[in-house]
Amino acid sequence: MSSHATNYLALEAFAAANARSMGARSRFQFGDLMVYARIAARWIDGEGRWTLDLADLEITNEGERGKGQFTLFLSNAERIADSNGLIVYVQSIVNQRLLNSLVSKGYFLQGYDAYRLRQA
Repeated sequence: MSSHATNYLALEAFAAANARSMGARSRFQFGDLMVYARIAARWIDGEGRWTLDLADLEITNEGERGKGQFTLFLSNAERIADSNGLIVYVQSIVNQRLLNSLVSKGYFLQGYDAYRLRQA
């Protein structure tokens, strides 16, 4: 993993300021991980839910793939989403390894997307 510590304050501020703002979006970089985040309202589990959508995930340094950057990022994204009453929603998953990882973490599948119900 990169030698510098990753700061999640920008994502925390984004989620706090926009938790109920349909369409708020931004691109973030966390170490060698680039991610597009958006606040959305989705029909999940029979009701309307606010989500922190994560898409267009990319490791910018090929040598860093498989070294836990996404796992670390996802743990922080889940914490941030939970604290703002949001559900983490990962979009357009085409990587089978990522899909298996999300399912093992308790995510539910919806087509090529996966979501995690907010933790109490």
